[in-house]
This record gives sequence, structure tokens and C-alpha cells, in this order.
Amino acid sequence: MKPMRIAYTGNTEVPAYLSLVSLGFEISVKDTENQTQIWKATNGKLEVVGEAPLELLALIKLIECRGEDWKASDREINEFINKYC
Repeated sequence: MKPMRIAYTGNTEVPAYLSLVSLGFEISVKDTENQTQIWKATNGKLEVVGEAPLELLALIKLIECRGEDWKASDREINEFINKYC
């Protein structure tokens, strides 16, 4: 069986929004002066901010995977740069 494949396109934003709601997040959106939007998801314990629902969901997953100490260490940053840059 082929592995599932998903790519970031416009059709992923509504499912991302629905996922956020199902996780118990309240969503708000604000238009900015430079014709972009700022999206915010809050649940009482966490507030995440981004430009689209999929970004919010990715940030929540980042916290889920790495915890409150989510930032990369200098060693991790250097390993990433050496491998991909």
C-alpha cells in the first residue's frame, strides 16, 4: 500500500482549523494593515499566533513534541545548518 501523501496547499487550511477547534482551541483572526491576517488559537493554557490555521496547528504540535523547552540548542541548530544549509 502506498503511504499517504499530503502537501501544503489551500485545501489544508479548513481541516487545520477544524482540528484546532476539536482540540479545544478558540480561534480569532485579525486583519493587518499590510493585507495579511494574524490568527490566534488559545485554550487557557496556551496561546499560539501565526498567519494561518496550519501554522497554528504546527506550533501546537511543536509544543506537543518538544514541550515547554521547545527552542533548539546551539548544537541542534549547528547540526541542522550542517545538514541542510
